[in-house]
Amino acid sequence: MWNRHLFTAVIIIFGFVFCISQFSNFWWIGKSVLSITTPAQIQTKFEQNHIGIDEYMKHSLLQDDPRILNYITTMGYLIPPSTQPYNLTSPTIDPSQGQSKVVKEILKYMKNGFFVECGALDGEIRSNTLNLELNFGWKGLLIEGDPKNYKLLKEKGRKVWSSNACLATSPFPHQVIYKQKFNLGKILGPADNFELLTNQKEGNVIVQCFPLYSLLTTIGVSTVDYFSLDVEGNEYEVLQTIPFDKILIRILSVEYIHDKVSKDEISNFMETKGYRVITTVTNSRNLANDLIFAHKSVIFTGTIAPIIT
Repeated sequence: MWNRHLFTAVIIIFGFVFCISQFSNFWWIGKSVLSITTPAQIQTKFEQNHIGIDEYMKHSLLQDDPRILNYITTMGYLIPPSTQPYNLTSPTIDPSQGQSKVVKEILKYMKNGFFVECGALDGEIRSNTLNLELNFGWKGLLIEGDPKNYKLLKEKGRKVWSSNACLATSPFPHQVIYKQKFNLGKILGPADNFELLTNQKEGNVIVQCFPLYSLLTTIGVSTVDYFSLDVEGNEYEVLQTIPFDKILIRILSVEYIHDKVSKDEISNFMETKGYRVITTVTNSRNLANDLIFAHKSVIFTGTIAPIIT
């Protein structure tokens, strides 16, 4: 009889202690949350306690958040300029379809500028920046999302930064399913679309995307003299992520033919950011369909007829 009563008493005491401990935990958590004064601090506290570093790259952190910049560096998403000799097929030929010619004319054959080329392919074929690097001393950043293309790019020995990543289509890092198809490679959809990843033709891969501002901030660049954007259909979304109040981009070439919006919509958006269309570059085989923009700070009073190659 006494044993049974003793057992019951032990159970009651144990239950009481458990409830008190849980209450203490809830009180501590509540106190911690209440001591954080802003939503951003609450989000940061939650992420520090509950989300691993890889998960940071899939959530809405600010583009210049130190964790993003550190992740880009430590995970090797920015590779310094090559120290190896150039390994080019045709080093004396400008492979651009006319974009680099326009840039040079607008900027009066400026030397030692800085470029970004997204959709860099193998670093040589139809490159809009190679001539600027070789003959005018420009530095820059080459961005190529396709791992196969990026491997070829690294073998070219370009003397500029490079990144095997996509430019984000949202103002924060995220991952996508990427279709590997040389010059026709593109973003297919979000990385969590398992059916898209497994049921499509062989070659689709998950690729990390970063905002342009995150990549540039990591290498300490705030002025870009020329930005070549050719990503097979997501150009408008990429442009919308750029904080133009924090980055000065002087000249842009933007492919429009595959985008979900019209070239007029792209032009109208860029006008709100202080840009005007200077000319267009097109090719009869659809190797180029670009709008060329100049920022209002660029002094250029001439005209350039549309370039058709």
